[in-house]
Amino acid sequence: MGYDHEPGYGSVFANQDKQAGDNRPGLKGKVKLPAECGGVTCYIAMWKKRKKDGEIYYSVKIQLPEEQRNQPKEQGNQYKDPDEWGDDVPF
Repeated sequence: MGYDHEPGYGSVFANQDKQAGDNRPGLKGKVKLPAECGGVTCYIAMWKKRKKDGEIYYSVKIQLPEEQRNQPKEQGNQYKDPDEWGDDVPF
């Protein structure tokens, strides 16, 4: 069993499978969402990139584990998928 993060925290590590020239993330790891966001543990992937002016930044992708992606949503869950917001967005 791996390390269990506190809600709102995570960690990333160098991707040992990364090869020069491929587009795999340079860093990958896990993050545990805060309880108000569902408290689930997600995968995180990060790519080091450079802006046109030379400034370095990281592009980030967060994804649910495969086994949780296609599960039906819990009844009463107040948090909607952004694709389901429609015109109901409060801003």
